[in-house]
Amino acid sequence: MLWRFDETGGPIWPFDEVKRWPAGVLDRLVSLGIVKEIGWTYIVACDSCVDNHQLEVDIIDYPTGTIGMAKCPECGRLPVPLDRLRQWAPHFDGLARAVALAVGAAGGVTVEVPDRLLFLGVVQHENASVDLFLARGLGWEDGSQMLQRSRRLRVSASPAMLVPDKLPMPTTASPVQPAIGALVELATVGEHGLDMTLDPLWSQDVIPHADATTPQWLTVTQAAKRLMEVVSGLDVKKARSRVSSAASRNLIKTNGRARADRRIERDSFHTWLFKQREQDLAAAEKDGW
Repeated sequence: MLWRFDETGGPIWPFDEVKRWPAGVLDRLVSLGIVKEIGWTYIVACDSCVDNHQLEVDIIDYPTGTIGMAKCPECGRLPVPLDRLRQWAPHFDGLARAVALAVGAAGGVTVEVPDRLLFLGVVQHENASVDLFLARGLGWEDGSQMLQRSRRLRVSASPAMLVPDKLPMPTTASPVQPAIGALVELATVGEHGLDMTLDPLWSQDVIPHADATTPQWLTVTQAAKRLMEVVSGLDVKKARSRVSSAASRNLIKTNGRARADRRIERDSFHTWLFKQREQDLAAAEKDGW
């Protein structure tokens, strides 16, 4: 299924196709957000003729209910069950959220290039913070240009990227060379979500953009909002207070300034953020959530 994310032209699964999938697969993918139902089609194949030619369906409202009707040159008027008009499509944003959850990425999923490149958040590898992205269509003609449109990728000192299925051909055209892996090789559908491994990414050589040498800072409010995404029960005021307290105790690196001029160094913040999330999960488990 993942190869469909690298197709152009809006790939779609009609009802006649998904009904042949193994029982429960469609519901599972929809529940994970990887596949979504979209609007009806009004073209179906004639299942009474050998060549399965296409028929246009009219929706007719009767006092007894709504039905679909089509006219076949060979078979005459045919009723069409409304279920046959349903269709589904890959959901790139939903796939990103499922992957981010599976790998425990912190910081929240954000759009870098709509429907093409999403930032999944920060993951920890050993003592390093890694920026993880999900991209589709890297092999398309505009693949390299698409990567250059992402500011977050440009400033990332340690970028890693996932693609649904097709790994792009090696190229030197892009000024950024992240570690890269294909979900088709790294992910499976588990009992409670996706089961993921990122191990193949860690042995790869990474070439960050030249701009990545610029220090990356967060405001206290930006850091507080990221904290709220991974720790339950916090409002902005409480989250700001916790971030400021950690900075004052040198648990997070700062620019050495105070109040509105204070800036939080991103990598040290994410290291601290992971610890906060682990503490929050441990407390929730202890309380029986």
